[in-house]
Amino acid sequence: MRRLTAVLMATLFAAGAGCTAAGSRAAAPTGPRHETGPAQPTGTPSDRSCPPTKSGTGRGSVAVDYVDFIQVDGRTYIANLSRQAGSVSRADLGRTVLVSRCAFSRLNDRTGQAPAETRDGDTGFLLPGTPVQKIRGWSVSCRLAAAHDGRLNVYLAYRDGDDVARPRPCALRRPGATS
Repeated sequence: MRRLTAVLMATLFAAGAGCTAAGSRAAAPTGPRHETGPAQPTGTPSDRSCPPTKSGTGRGSVAVDYVDFIQVDGRTYIANLSRQAGSVSRADLGRTVLVSRCAFSRLNDRTGQAPAETRDGDTGFLLPGTPVQKIRGWSVSCRLAAAHDGRLNVYLAYRDGDDVARPRPCALRRPGATS
């Protein structure tokens, strides 16, 4: 779990005493434009939907620059890190796999702290209540999709335990595709 959190945090800055993270804003990585998706929920993180934050000693705060991730069934899925992800349309979407619980970037902005652990439904940027959906023709354990900032993003499953973020092989090759 600690290694997973390290992959999710692109950059971590410890601010000095008296500083806050209120002025910092994490930005999603840029990637290829996707077809416009459904409207976004407008929820905000709450103590009930987000995990506890790390309790620090002292008065400092932490600003985290998250990647666009989702955690589902203990597996991390990341958008916009691989050009091989491609795009999807609404017609490509299947059933809802889960609904997002907590946007870590918003939680960090609000509290100046990083969550202690990542749980299923936690995300880097998806607002609480955002549906995360299966992509037709792909295994749920390999690829998912969700609407973010007015477009549909493809989220690739990533290997656990690697020091460098790498998609799982099944996330890169459509089932039944030949080389």
